[in-house]
Amino acid sequence: MKCKTIYLLLITVFLVCVEAQGQYKQNNIEPAVQCESTVAVEVERINFFIISKRTKGRFDVATKYNVFRTKLKMILHGNKFTAIVARDGNDMCKKVEKKLKKRNAHIGTIWFDSHGKFKKGYALFTVGSDEYNHLSIKDSTRSAHFKKLSSYIGPESSIVIGSCYGGATFKRLVNNYADTALMRGDSLMIFVGNLLQNGVVYGSESWVMSKPGLFLKKKSLYGNPGRKIFRDSYFKPAWEHIGKWNKYVVASKQFMPANALTLNSNGKLIEFHEPHYLKNKYRKRIASTIEKLRPGILKI
Repeated sequence: MKCKTIYLLLITVFLVCVEAQGQYKQNNIEPAVQCESTVAVEVERINFFIISKRTKGRFDVATKYNVFRTKLKMILHGNKFTAIVARDGNDMCKKVEKKLKKRNAHIGTIWFDSHGKFKKGYALFTVGSDEYNHLSIKDSTRSAHFKKLSSYIGPESSIVIGSCYGGATFKRLVNNYADTALMRGDSLMIFVGNLLQNGVVYGSESWVMSKPGLFLKKKSLYGNPGRKIFRDSYFKPAWEHIGKWNKYVVASKQFMPANALTLNSNGKLIEFHEPHYLKNKYRKRIASTIEKLRPGILKI
């Protein structure tokens, strides 16, 4: 009888343990699995610096310098930074996609390094032999390159038109210092953003110079050219807008001024909390230059 009682007690204890274990799984383990499935996995982001491949016979010191320093940066920061020399928009797209697919990554910052052309009278940037402006980018054959990259763009992605006047909204002089025309950098930025369907597009109102420099921790991405022709009053709007950048936030469809900018050592665009800022000494020098501008230096 005593053995039977012990046996029944053991069975009871076993059943209680099984029930308790089942309750524990139901209340603890299963919800933990559900929670795990809802945790977002952080996507790797790569920053790109797009350089246009020059045609044979043309030597561009600025481009050669950018190729050299960005290739060096790839050696030091290759996991997060990639420099691409592209023949055209299609070549650029293929190379960017190849890198992203290989690493299963998204775009952090993509900087289109390019020259602006003030005399053309509108904002633009180039990728190799392809020119993009507020009209040409509407061409389906050219816009297709940007659409292909849209799946790698998130709300935190930065798309930077790195050409001078790439985001210019001012009017510039056309003929005889009388007629004016809008640069339409805002239209270009908005169209690029809408093609990529997400992210934030940045463009400069004025010159984008290597002085004070790229890839710095301090506020940068402003400067002015030293050549005499830029002292022509034809360039007055560019002098008045030095250091000023605009941004277009695709998700909210807002076009607004951007704060002071820089690129960090990994090529990621950093927008400071402070607005555009130039030292007083630099401001006074720019104001003095504007006062001395005169027509006739540049043959329009």
